[in-house]
Amino acid sequence: MSCGLRKSDDGESGMSEKPETRWGRIGIVIAIATAMALMATYAVLSLSNSSGRDRLQTACASLLNVLNPPGSTFERVGANMSASDTVARLLYVINRPGAGPSRAVILCAFEDVPVYGQHPKLVAVSLNGLQLGPARLSFLNRFWLQSVESAAALPSGAPDLEQKS
Repeated sequence: MSCGLRKSDDGESGMSEKPETRWGRIGIVIAIATAMALMATYAVLSLSNSSGRDRLQTACASLLNVLNPPGSTFERVGANMSASDTVARLLYVINRPGAGPSRAVILCAFEDVPVYGQHPKLVAVSLNGLQLGPARLSFLNRFWLQSVESAAALPSGAPDLEQKS
């Protein structure tokens, strides 16, 4: 017993294909659309994750503005992230006013990779092997990382001088 429509005996044709074939094609179209939607979601999440990494590195680099005397300049010479994307290690050459250039390693551990619109939360910071205490971390989280100056910092960590009015 078949549910499909076939040519009738008098030569008049009904539907040219069986309903099973039509449903099969619809299923294929739905499967392709689902696969494309999943690939697009993966691409967006990957972009968001790399964007989150960049934001953590920029937030970490921006701490150099607070931890060094005013007028210091910074040149990034290296950077890497932990496998969990929550720890940034940045290598810099810092030129402090009245002093020669010096190499610096800043290590920042964050609570989690922030989603768009959220500020990163520091859980530990080390500059040249010296760890900041809990009071300084609290200050940095509350007053620096949520400030306009921190948000305007360039990826190098230097302040964005062109944005100042």
